[in-house]
Amino acid sequence: PSIRARAREKQDFHKHLSGFSVKDCVCSVERDRPTVYSNIGDLMRAQGFVSEHASEDAALQAFDESVRTNLPFAFAFSMTRFTFGYTDNLLIGAFAFVPACLDRW
Repeated sequence: PSIRARAREKQDFHKHLSGFSVKDCVCSVERDRPTVYSNIGDLMRAQGFVSEHASEDAALQAFDESVRTNLPFAFAFSMTRFTFGYTDNLLIGAFAFVPACLDRW
């Protein structure tokens, strides 16, 4: 994609994450939602994002805020111009492994 298209994707991604809420997420098995929420609550308490006595709702709100705050930077770092797309990786792999395979053949 062009630089402009990548910039637009990045902007759309940030806009999408700015309104993130775990309660709006799709759960493929809806009956698992309480377990997922409970696990997120346990994680947020164990990592000290909320007190160990915080409610599940408080833990989920802290999770939402953490996603909104931290995830854009993590993705921005992983999506820098120094990352390779599928085709790039395919070519790198071909140049790295095909000669070795030919030597054995």
